[in-house]
Amino acid sequence: TACQSDKCPTAVVRSMPRCMHVLILNSFYIRSIIHAEAARIYFASLKRRSKMALAGKLDESKKRQQKVQRKHNKAHSRMNACTTSTAITAEEKSEAMKILTVDYMSSEETGQECAGSEDERQAPPVTIFKICPLPWRSNRANSIIASMDRKTQRKSSNRAREMCRKRNNGDPSTR
Repeated sequence: TACQSDKCPTAVVRSMPRCMHVLILNSFYIRSIIHAEAARIYFASLKRRSKMALAGKLDESKKRQQKVQRKHNKAHSRMNACTTSTAITAEEKSEAMKILTVDYMSSEETGQECAGSEDERQAPPVTIFKICPLPWRSNRANSIIASMDRKTQRKSSNRAREMCRKRNNGDPSTR
């Protein structure tokens, strides 16, 4: 039987069976809860951002968050390379997945380098990243991570490779 409720949001819902009507109303209810939670998070973030701006710490916070996000992106791309690789055995994959976490990702510091033209005054500086290697990471972990980086580079397009920032080795990390 079709639902004859006056509370149905559309005529399409009125022509559906009662059980379907309940599912649709439940999905509307769940969606409204999700929207309310999203609004709460948005305004909490807005409040936190305005407090940081007043304290003069917004730029520092953005730089710290960019650094954290780069680590997460590196871990994610390396995990994808590990899971999609067919050249690695299951035991090697399980070993690699243990170390492909954010804790094992080396930090990167932002630096600038001249573009390398003849007249360096006219060339804008190029942003590069200085990789701070982790001295406590084992040689085996370093080789696994380097292997995943090579697999990621091989799978990326030429345009993606061009867009990647240049990375140089820097001082070892202090963490």
